[in-house]
This record gives sequence, structure tokens and C-alpha cells, in this order.
Amino acid sequence: MTNNFSVINDANSPAGAAYGGGNGPLRVVDWARPEEVDGGLVGNVTAGWSCSVDTGVVPPFGFNAAFTTRVTCETTDTGTLAPGASRALSYQSTLANVVEPIELRNRACTGGQALTALGLNPVNGPSPADSNTANDCTGEVGGWC
Repeated sequence: MTNNFSVINDANSPAGAAYGGGNGPLRVVDWARPEEVDGGLVGNVTAGWSCSVDTGVVPPFGFNAAFTTRVTCETTDTGTLAPGASRALSYQSTLANVVEPIELRNRACTGGQALTALGLNPVNGPSPADSNTANDCTGEVGGWC
């Protein structure tokens, strides 16, 4: 299964989003069901990113309790995302054999809500802080497999 993400600096952002070095990396955290990351392994990670997998983790408040696998990906270089620019991430995981179809769902969170879900304080987030809270979490999308 291929998982695709884009980190986007909103076109209306007042400045570029610097990452790496003293600014910290760009980070994508994906919470998944164990069946979605069989063996706790991911591969074919986009160049410039590094991913790790933690299994048996209690998901953050507000997440489905079945999502106990956390895939954390971080950039390995430095740069700046100009307003309107994006940085792509892709990795592959193996779907476990399941007896019956399972529903896969995705809910993307950014900004303050993402920090809260990760148990981080605003000081651990971007500077300047994301002032647009209207896009912190998008609706869930998904399908059956």
C-alpha cells in the first residue's frame, strides 16, 4: 500500500517555512491500524525523508483506539517552503492478510490540533505559529480493502 502526503505552506502565509538545522524538521505522523503496516515496517520512502514505526502505541485523544501503529517521518535536510510551496512524502507498507474487509480512514490534522494530538506544546510548533485554525483538521476520507 502506498501512502502519499504533501506538506504545504499556505499561499497566504506571510513567510517561508524554514526547516532543518535549528528550526527542526518537517514532520508527518500517520496513525494506522496494525493491519496497515504489517510487520511494523515501511519502505520506499521519498528521498530526503526518514521514517520510523512504533507499534502498540496508545493513540492520541480523539483518534480511533484501533490505530495503535504510529509512523513518524521527518525531513533529513534543510530548506525553506516558500508560501504556496509543498514538499511531497511517500512510503509503502504491506497490508496484512485479513479474514474480512477492513475500512481504512484518514483524518489529516495540522497546526495547533496536530500539536495537541502529539502531546506537544505550541513552542514545539512552527514559528511564527499557524494563525489559520480553520484548516487544522480535515474531514475523514477512506475506503474498504
